[in-house]
Amino acid sequence: MTEIKRKTIRLSALFLIFILGQIFSVNPGYCFLGEGSRGTTGANFLKVGIGARASGMGGAFVGIADDATSIYWNTAGLSQLSQQEIVFVHQNWYQDVNFEYLGYSLPVAPKHTLGLSITYLNLGDFQGYDASDNPTSGFSAYGMVFGLAYSYKVSPSVSLGAGLKGIQEKLENERASSLALDFGFIYRRGKFSLGAAYTNLGTSMKFIQEKEPLPGKFTLGFGYKLLQDQVSLAWDVDFPRDDKPVLKQGIEYGYKESLFLRMGYEHKTSAQNLEGTGLSLGGGFKFSNWEVDYNYSPNQVLGGSHRISLSYRFGTKRSL
Repeated sequence: MTEIKRKTIRLSALFLIFILGQIFSVNPGYCFLGEGSRGTTGANFLKVGIGARASGMGGAFVGIADDATSIYWNTAGLSQLSQQEIVFVHQNWYQDVNFEYLGYSLPVAPKHTLGLSITYLNLGDFQGYDASDNPTSGFSAYGMVFGLAYSYKVSPSVSLGAGLKGIQEKLENERASSLALDFGFIYRRGKFSLGAAYTNLGTSMKFIQEKEPLPGKFTLGFGYKLLQDQVSLAWDVDFPRDDKPVLKQGIEYGYKESLFLRMGYEHKTSAQNLEGTGLSLGGGFKFSNWEVDYNYSPNQVLGGSHRISLSYRFGTKRSL
């Protein structure tokens, strides 16, 4: 074994140990969460998956993470991009709630990639009422995230990543803010890929006197390609700090790298049924350096959720 391989293995092992250490230091009972842990975190819009492609695969993307939405899913995936990429995502969420995302990835050196992102959740306008239940002036509510990410390609097979993001929520005249860190790891070997990510490690959100921790989550993801790389299979297992583990699985079929069909399923517990059936469907197409993707997630109670993504890759290609 060469010295480079030894260093790669040591660095990757230390990185995974660090992530696991953070998980158990934040919540020693992380892997044994019960029903009472639900609803104990703030800034829950951070749980909303980014991008029509990833969402069309049921959110099973941590082990794949090869586009600009990697800033959200797994920061280590940014190093897999050979060009600059900009992506815009619009999501018509439940009950006329709109969700917007703008991400940009920039390869700055052969092994180094930066990412920038803005996320905005618009909850709309609400009618205000006083203590006597009389109508008052209306008010608005929103959530926003500014993200900065960095990915380093340790070796042809191993990539690491980290991200810093500023989070803010506003409800009427009250605001809450926080800073959070994300960490990512990806190992690729032939048709197989393994990813790990810990997201939303940060300070609590405070509205008036009430503090709520961020929805921290550790995810382990796997990816596999077959049929001459036309088909991608993906599995993710989420370990959220405020809920039980969740299994996600997805499949993507690409015809001549220009037309794509996707399907995914998120295995949820009964208490999560209001979030959706668990099924996701989607597709997309590429033309030149552009890609358009669409995803639909049905919900019998709140109505379906629609996502559309538009991405563009440009600039000089670098070798991977």
